[in-house]
Amino acid sequence: LYGQVEGIVVISLEPGSAALAAGLRQGDVIVSANRIPTPDLQALDKALRGSKSLLLNIQRGSAALFLYIQ
Repeated sequence: LYGQVEGIVVISLEPGSAALAAGLRQGDVIVSANRIPTPDLQALDKALRGSKSLLLNIQRGSAALFLYIQ
């Protein structure tokens, strides 16, 4: 549907975490990780395997953003 985003909603972030330092915020929707769509936690886990860095495509309100986490 138009205007609907599928992904994982960030509920909370660990203080001092790399994700927080990279700019990830509560309420962001993770649409993809390392170019792998993330409709659920299993997909996010798959994208994280063996990776030391992470490229996130997130939706924040009406804005689509990319965050790089190392």
